[in-house]
Amino acid sequence: MKRLHAAALAPALTALALAGACSRTPPPDQPVEQVEDPSAARAAEGAAESTSPRAGEIARADLNRVLDAGPGAFLARTEVKARLVKGQFRGWQVVRTPYPAIDLVPGDVVLSVNGRTLEHPVDLERLWNDLRAANAIDVDVDRGGRRFALRFAVVPPM
Repeated sequence: MKRLHAAALAPALTALALAGACSRTPPPDQPVEQVEDPSAARAAEGAAESTSPRAGEIARADLNRVLDAGPGAFLARTEVKARLVKGQFRGWQVVRTPYPAIDLVPGDVVLSVNGRTLEHPVDLERLWNDLRAANAIDVDVDRGGRRFALRFAVVPPM
């Protein structure tokens, strides 16, 4: 299993950072993709392929450093936008990520992190706190209509 540095974890948590900064419907200056037909959106997202890993390990000490830095640190390095389908929140679409060590590419939609959709700021707060004791970080992703999971074991486990 490949060991990842904390910086590689950032794209997996991008949705967390923005959920903390946004409410259910983002403010007017927040990018939003409004989609009427999900099948058309899948084609528009582009199904770029990546050779980066979908699983690995992150050292608990590295994770804690990321958590200590706070969600704002992610905002400076990544860009996502709320994904709405027929007015309903469906996740955070990756626009730009400078972290090639994780299999997230522009157009991917982060659906949930550790089972949380991160639609509301309170979801971020709860997840951020839960990650301190988490033994894994699981990210559900949609890429061009195909779903897959990213799984990073946190070592050592609690």
